[in-house]
Amino acid sequence: MRPRPTFGGIIILVVGLLLIFFGTQIYIEYVPKHDEGSLIERTVAVVDELYYKDFSARVEVNSSIKDVVVSMHGSAESLQAGSSADINFYVMNDSNFLKWKHREKAGYILTSTGTEFKSSFVVNYTDTYHFIFDNPSPSAKKSVDFEAEYSRTLLIPEERENRSLNYVGAVAAVAGALTCVYGLRKAPIIPWK
Repeated sequence: MRPRPTFGGIIILVVGLLLIFFGTQIYIEYVPKHDEGSLIERTVAVVDELYYKDFSARVEVNSSIKDVVVSMHGSAESLQAGSSADINFYVMNDSNFLKWKHREKAGYILTSTGTEFKSSFVVNYTDTYHFIFDNPSPSAKKSVDFEAEYSRTLLIPEERENRSLNYVGAVAAVAGALTCVYGLRKAPIIPWK
């Protein structure tokens, strides 16, 4: 028996076994997942003369929700024969909606006039968003058919394992066992012979 390769092999074998059993590293990885849904269910409403109809919804954007897109479509028709069905459509955030209600200058995300509405916009921050149908005609009630949907990317945390140290441990354990066997089987070197 040769002591150096025998004890060195035992040490390498023990380190390899420890890496096999305790070398697994667990970490969290955020996996993107696409999510779609209804923001405002399909609604039919009547907009009176010189009156508006407001649909509102809160949209969240944070570190686990990104790439939020709001898509909407709607149509307007006059309830009185011979009058125009055109209606003003605005999209704005909560603070601008309050300004608009008080007849102050407001910023719009989208604005359009007509009888058909189909558009989308990207949400960059958490807020309550207002979808407003404003009737500019003093003589006609209008029926509005409207719905809005969202599309977003959710970052879902998933637990993952890194087993590369387990594989290194298996190789080290085999090398340690072979070195130990070599040390046990070899005849000792006696320097005084």
